[in-house]
Amino acid sequence: MEGEGLYLAHLHQLQRFEGWMQKWKQAYQDYCQGNYTSAAKETAPWRQDMEDMLLNQLRDVLEIHRLRDNLKDVDHLILIPHRELHLLPLDYLFPERFTITYLPSFQIGLKLLAQPFNQLLGDDPPNIVNVGNSELPFDNIESVALASLYPGCRQLQIPPVKQKALIDALRENTGFFHFTGHGDHIPEQPRESFLMLAEPDKLTLGDIVDDDELDFSQYQLICLSACETGITSQESLVDEYVGLVSGFLAKGANYVVSTLWRVDERSTAILMIKFYQLLKQKESPAAALKQAKEWLRQLTYEGLAKWYCDLAKDLDEPLCREYLETEARSIEKEPAQMTSTEPVYAHPYYWAGFILTGKPV
Repeated sequence: MEGEGLYLAHLHQLQRFEGWMQKWKQAYQDYCQGNYTSAAKETAPWRQDMEDMLLNQLRDVLEIHRLRDNLKDVDHLILIPHRELHLLPLDYLFPERFTITYLPSFQIGLKLLAQPFNQLLGDDPPNIVNVGNSELPFDNIESVALASLYPGCRQLQIPPVKQKALIDALRENTGFFHFTGHGDHIPEQPRESFLMLAEPDKLTLGDIVDDDELDFSQYQLICLSACETGITSQESLVDEYVGLVSGFLAKGANYVVSTLWRVDERSTAILMIKFYQLLKQKESPAAALKQAKEWLRQLTYEGLAKWYCDLAKDLDEPLCREYLETEARSIEKEPAQMTSTEPVYAHPYYWAGFILTGKPV
């Protein structure tokens, strides 16, 4: 009878999760397909209900409190999500004291452990393949800021960069690969999930895994600052989930930063620049991403205006400097914003969807 009671309890929990997951996916699908203005997006049901769904409902369904009780002497977690849990920012459910990284599968984790460790931050600056979208203001600022932080990086612009030029650059370089632009996940055909280059060129998951000359074992960090780059799909009936992240890791990359949903251009650029600033201060990738997310969620308008001005001083590109200075002045002209203690990007939409997947420590 005791075993039957435990089985029924687990069955009930699974049914609750499946019901919750269906609501989450439907709300996100409606959000993606909705013809929202920028202002209306903030009040769309998926975004408006996100905090309650993640903080209260999902945390309760997964019984996170029971896990916490067994983690009193632990400060670093490695999460290997099962099935549709791959779609969710599970680190958001845990207390802030934890530093958390992900793995797409136990098998990939073992493969990464078997590889010689590539020191992420040595005395010499890393070689960087830096792909930026010059048509979006904050995407361009993100790319220019990265080039300023790491002089000598190999910059490729969208447009005009094509698939062949990017693949050639990735074969020739080692260190970091940073992509700022558009990405998409194709659930029905995960191998077609892609990073968008100059139309109609794309870098797909299939391109990455099928190219025998693409070896990422000398790449310490892949940063995919684009939409839905961290989402995975089931490739077969076995419990293996594939996506762009698992493709890069399977080819040897140490760490991948990716996103779980369609992200905001401005807040993404701010978060990514802060992440790289922390990396340059020799923080680990896990610590840098955690600190950058905590910083963003507490950033006030006054702090944002100052950060814009400080960043503008460090950039060599006049148009980016002018754009940031104009943005700072527009905030400074609004007394209500300058005196407000309300963080600009406190909502989890702006930062919870960024995750770090990679080498167990």
